[in-house]
Amino acid sequence: MKNKIIAMFFYTLLIINPITYVLSGNNDENLQNYKLLNESRIVDYNDFKLIYINGSYYEMGHQHGYLLKDEIKENFRAFLDYTQSLGWDYEFYCYLWDQFKDYVPEKYLNELHGISDGSGLSLLNISIQNIMIDWFHCCEAAAWGPATTDGNLIYIRSFDWPMEMTDPISGKSIKENQILMIRNPDNEYASIEPSLSGFIGGPGGVNENGVSIGMICSYTLDDIDLSLIEGIPISFRIKMVLDNASNALNAIKIINSNKTCGYNFIISDVDRAYVTEQNHSMSYNGTWNSNVESNSPFWSIDHVIRRTNIFINKSLAENQRKKYNPSIFPLLKTIFKLNPVGYKTSFSSSTSWLHYFVLSRDIEKIWGKIDLNNSMEMLRNLYNGKTNFRFFLLRKLGVYIPLHQWVFNSKTGDLLISFANVEKDACKNYIYDFNIFELMDFMNC
Repeated sequence: MKNKIIAMFFYTLLIINPITYVLSGNNDENLQNYKLLNESRIVDYNDFKLIYINGSYYEMGHQHGYLLKDEIKENFRAFLDYTQSLGWDYEFYCYLWDQFKDYVPEKYLNELHGISDGSGLSLLNISIQNIMIDWFHCCEAAAWGPATTDGNLIYIRSFDWPMEMTDPISGKSIKENQILMIRNPDNEYASIEPSLSGFIGGPGGVNENGVSIGMICSYTLDDIDLSLIEGIPISFRIKMVLDNASNALNAIKIINSNKTCGYNFIISDVDRAYVTEQNHSMSYNGTWNSNVESNSPFWSIDHVIRRTNIFINKSLAENQRKKYNPSIFPLLKTIFKLNPVGYKTSFSSSTSWLHYFVLSRDIEKIWGKIDLNNSMEMLRNLYNGKTNFRFFLLRKLGVYIPLHQWVFNSKTGDLLISFANVEKDACKNYIYDFNIFELMDFMNC
């Protein structure tokens, strides 16, 4: 209740006292900036910034870039510094962008252009920031029907980051530059998603139709040579789903178009949830009672679908790990060999298996009584190591660092979300309580 009161206070603040933009310099330029800002708004919640952007794709990009110009530049330098330390230099990303750009829909190229103009960061740098390689140790799940208290679909998501990334100039962590973005594009669906400043698309979100999507990296041997991969980069396909999908099946069709690397997705609408596993050459789409979900040692849970960073479909798994059963991998050996490059071979299969196992067991403990509050409590207990000692050890070793965690009721629109800061991981930090439909309406006033 306290969280909801605080959230409503900020809704009221936004309506009564919209953000005033301080513009300086040439008057014609000021007028143009004012028109492009078009009632966009930003509120600083300390742990994250809430940003509302609207209009054409160029206008949304310009608003994003103008309102977060410092954070965007800090994130770019942090990502580039980190990836260069792993051997992927600036020239490599320039090459990749040249390879991908012809696949990216024109409206998103316009949005990148807008971010560049608004932030002052070059168009090339904004573009390559949006394709920088991602190593997400995430988990996600969806439960509905008899698995939940009232039958409503509950979506559960943790966005985990394996390493610390900081801007070498300002010293700021990417944790300090997280955002909750509300987008309202002309003639397409509004959406809300947690993300990072400078990125067109985050790792997942929800649109006004109650369509939810979350992405988890699950690289395979097909992904070793990125220079050979063609298609629409994942951040843009996530955005295509949120902008255009009217239901989950529509979202699956979009996410399977022009695929690139290996990913898992939980995709849902107000009625049911599905899983999609994919790499560049193949896809698996199913739900809780599909035969694939019962491939041992994995198992199905009635009206629950969940994933970590590992494939369950055997055809996809063959191109990811030597042995299908990941539970027999030596855990300690995998822990001490953890590094992003290793994702392209064994993909740290035993840690991903443990993550799947603990998540599944913890969901089973509250099955039939799952609601918004106890699903968030379950997620936080898991990540705080309260339900499994082996997972507690992994957390102590820094393997799973949640940048943000959220749970969502697709029918009511109620959302609980927490963000990490430099002092606390998301699983230990404050929980914010929003209703996405009310929030979209308030921000659009």
